[in-house]
Amino acid sequence: MHTSIFTKPTDRNSLIHGSSFHPEHLFKGVPKSQFMRVNRICSQENDKRDQLDRMMNKFKVRGHHPCILEKAKFEAENMSPKVTMERGVPFIQSYSTFSEKVKRNLNKILASI
Repeated sequence: MHTSIFTKPTDRNSLIHGSSFHPEHLFKGVPKSQFMRVNRICSQENDKRDQLDRMMNKFKVRGHHPCILEKAKFEAENMSPKVTMERGVPFIQSYSTFSEKVKRNLNKILASI
């Protein structure tokens, strides 16, 4: 048994465009996180290389700088899958006046587990 990236036939390349007016760190972080995802999910080396190349091409088509992509791919390839899984799952919420209170309570609950 092995695992790989699944893509629906209806999938469209909707990755953030390289010329958009998003903060600069997104153009490094999004490719790296996607390459890490491929590294974590693909269990066979030849499939992993193929999926990393496909992901690289998706970003290139969307106008991302090749040097930034190569660096992100290199960093992701050299991380063990275990490291990519140890970072945890982010909890994203809408901002409100209760956000800090929610954060404190969640941290207390998670610390007790």
